[in-house]
Amino acid sequence: MHVKHVLQGHLESPQLWGKHVDAVLQKLRFHPMTHEPCLYHAIIDKQCILFLHQVNDFAVAATDLQLVLHIIEQIDSQMTPLGLITRFNGMDIVQT
Repeated sequence: MHVKHVLQGHLESPQLWGKHVDAVLQKLRFHPMTHEPCLYHAIIDKQCILFLHQVNDFAVAATDLQLVLHIIEQIDSQMTPLGLITRFNGMDIVQT
């Protein structure tokens, strides 16, 4: 489901965006952590994957790069393409 109009400025924007992101992630078998609703986890192909979202910043972590790229591809098909992370929540990120 693509966002068809700008939500910014609407009183319910944060809640609507959060519901949209949650629906996309749950469709991909991610579940929010009990005490941190912005941190999701999934077990796919016997591997643990973490997905963190902070408003419109996203980060995916796993040990298998191909699995991460597959997850990103699936999310990109339902939202604006993610691309590689270089900044997250005001911090510079260097991937190794």
